Amino acid sequence: MKIEIHRDRCICAGNCTQVAPKYFGQDDSGIVIQLEPTVAESDLETVKLAVEACPVLAIELVDGV
Repeated sequence: MKIEIHRDRCICAGNCTQVAPKYFGQDDSGIVIQLEPTVAESDLETVKLAVEACPVLAIELVDGV
């Protein structure tokens, strides 16, 4: 699975960074940044929780390598 971020939707809540800090960070303005482009199978459930934790649906998981 790959991560797709919609930075224009991000409101800097930081929920994703709390749930999955290996995959998500924040830039100097607080907008989400992607730290790893592809989700390891062992981390999939954690990343799904981070996606669900986003209050504005700024993060998606998509099929792909």
